[in-house]
Amino acid sequence: MTTTIDYDAIARRHSGLPNPATADLPATYEHACSALAKCERLDECKDWADKAAALASYARQADDPTLERLAVRIKARAIRRCGKLLETFQSPGGRPSKTKAAGGHSSQRKAGTDAGLSERQIKTAVRVANVPQDVFDAEVEKEQPATVQALAEIGTQERPKTDPPGFKHGTYAMGRLKELAAFCGEHSPASIAEALYPHERSSTAAHARTVHAWLGNLLSLFPSSEVQR
Repeated sequence: MTTTIDYDAIARRHSGLPNPATADLPATYEHACSALAKCERLDECKDWADKAAALASYARQADDPTLERLAVRIKARAIRRCGKLLETFQSPGGRPSKTKAAGGHSSQRKAGTDAGLSERQIKTAVRVANVPQDVFDAEVEKEQPATVQALAEIGTQERPKTDPPGFKHGTYAMGRLKELAAFCGEHSPASIAEALYPHERSSTAAHARTVHAWLGNLLSLFPSSEVQR
């Protein structure tokens, strides 16, 4: 029996993914990549991955290899974004390490399960996020893009056993910057300036200048693609 695929229904169920009959696939892929880069919630990334997996299944049924490759690429990028978000969750002992990608911290597991990910999906996402960006891009953009499983295998390859120089200072700075960012989000500069006594303003201004210069130097050391996220 021949199965008829209702692409309009698929498009309605999976907002953001294309109707194959009318889609401009390169533009759709660019839109998906942009949307995923801005995702800040695990459940949103999981939703993208689920939609892409469904679309790949429909594409196989319809014998549409172009659409299937697009769906595979979108799913891979969605899973990688899940992994990158999971990396931001730390255990009390420190920040995630590239050498610990196979397991993941308890806080990562909780965040993942809260978003609807299974333990296996959490491990896979962390492993895919562990793949160097240039390697990931090359694998995903091949004529036959790498599957999530293949990417996860790359992400489990041996990494150097030693932490980078200044690892403890980096961990400390990450925590303090996170606290400072949260404070800045809750208090305007005007409210702080108004709360200072006159004799406190000069030293506070000096500290602010030091922090401003330090942060500017820090940002200059990161790739522009990471600074603009």
